[in-house]
Amino acid sequence: MITIAPAGDPDQFAAAAALLSAFAAWDAAQAAQVGLEPQLVLDLFHADEDQVSLMQKFAAQDAALLLAWKDGLCLGTLGIAPFDTGRMELHSFYIDPAARGQGIGRRLIEAAVDFAVSRGQQTLLVQTTVYMQAALSLYHATGFAPAPPFRQIPDAVTATERFFSRPLPGAAS
Repeated sequence: MITIAPAGDPDQFAAAAALLSAFAAWDAAQAAQVGLEPQLVLDLFHADEDQVSLMQKFAAQDAALLLAWKDGLCLGTLGIAPFDTGRMELHSFYIDPAARGQGIGRRLIEAAVDFAVSRGQQTLLVQTTVYMQAALSLYHATGFAPAPPFRQIPDAVTATERFFSRPLPGAAS
């Protein structure tokens, strides 16, 4: 049975950091295939995914690092944190390749929606890249729509970055 719960202790954040380390390596390799400098991708998108940084970023009451567990193994991770008034952003989303196809990503997104709604938020934001096809499909399937960039990014990655938003239940129209 797969359970979804926020990370709450150092061991749980360490398990997430190990999973995100695999994500960083995959992301750097994929970036190289589309002509991006792998180190740039690591510096821009994975510099704060060690255990201590994850604890600092997601241990606050208004943020969470949601983890998917099965038989004591961390199979997936999805962070959610405030972006600005009324909006929260998803971060650090990765599912162990051996655990894909079990609905873990969808369940993590549903848990993030519940978290944001419980805090009175109106919108979820996410930034991803063109080569993360599974993530792009999942975002579309879970109600996210393309959005204008909500932050500045270096010119070197402008062509590959994609931004999405999703209104939350109960948000004013």
